[in-house]
Amino acid sequence: LSAERTKAVKLSINEGKMVVSTSNPEFGEAEETIDIEGYKGPTLDIGFNAKYLIDFLQAVGTKEVLLELKDGETQGLLRPADEEGGDYRYVVMPMRI
Repeated sequence: LSAERTKAVKLSINEGKMVVSTSNPEFGEAEETIDIEGYKGPTLDIGFNAKYLIDFLQAVGTKEVLLELKDGETQGLLRPADEEGGDYRYVVMPMRI
């Protein structure tokens, strides 16, 4: 549903949940809440190109992944949560949203 040109999605991360949202002037808005573990801290908002996140999720082949973030303006590191995914690492740069 994200805009065709940017494919931007916003991740809002709180303790216990992550809200993935996007909007498209032609089709409207979408929002999905995902339960997460391990995050403690203030709300962190960060934007990514959805295509890059989908590429990682398709390639990694595991049910659970780790998303390591420093803040809303620096790169994120994605990797498998267990050893089944091997030593696969994926760095994705954030977008301004």
